[in-house]
Amino acid sequence: MATPEKALLDTACFRKGLPVRDELELDKIDRVLIWQMALAYPKRVQDDMAELIR
Repeated sequence: MATPEKALLDTACFRKGLPVRDELELDKIDRVLIWQMALAYPKRVQDDMAELIR
């Protein structure tokens, strides 16, 4: 089963970007975990996550 963090990373990777920030429920995202997981993804996804968790 995918975690919310994994689902968000996969969305950024496969859709080549993220939905509008207002459409995301970021209060349920572990910002430390998502950054650690993002390191295994391409730089474009890492950049998206860096922007998102600021």
